[in-house]
Amino acid sequence: MKIVLIVIIILLLLIALLLLLPIHYDLKLKKDGEMEIEADLKYPFDMIKFHLDYFLLLNCNLKLFGIKVFNKTIDMSANKDKDKKQKKKNTKDNKDGKKKKGLVQNVLSLSIKEKLALLSNLKKDIPIALKQIKPKYDKISVDLGLDNPFLLGALLGLLSTIKLILKDLKIYPHWTEKVFKIDMELRSDIRLITLLIIALKFRFSKKYRELF
Repeated sequence: MKIVLIVIIILLLLIALLLLLPIHYDLKLKKDGEMEIEADLKYPFDMIKFHLDYFLLLNCNLKLFGIKVFNKTIDMSANKDKDKKQKKKNTKDNKDGKKKKGLVQNVLSLSIKEKLALLSNLKKDIPIALKQIKPKYDKISVDLGLDNPFLLGALLGLLSTIKLILKDLKIYPHWTEKVFKIDMELRSDIRLITLLIIALKFRFSKKYRELF
């Protein structure tokens, strides 16, 4: 019984350590056709190092105290047909009422009035959250176009508040076509406990309850 208790205490201490220690992250993301991602996460003293890069092939590896414990490469292009079939199945299930909608589907299913109310709430709450996780270095360029120019204007209003926090955010609106291109680089230190608190606040807020 004492051994089990000691093991539990050690595990809790490790979890607390992982939540409280700052993680250095370096993220690069680009989308102009196919998505490209490169990400590095690193705990102090090289306790944990995680690397991920993606362009058709997904490569990821994990090191603990400099020792590689996980390394995997996945051919994502081979999964495209599976994804298409799964999307068709999900669409059919949603129509039949068999499957619960996800976050994106819930947002898209909102009325224009509800979407505007959502954007208004996000315009207030996102800057507050971003101030807590503001990156030390950022460089972001976004080409954005929606089917609805009215909603695009409302979304640009939301993004304008984010521009006050991020140092180098450039947004290029497209009013007559549906477009999404992004070139982003972020670098900073963050604590998992901060992310967890922000996520829980959004998840259980009455303002966003209908999205989940």
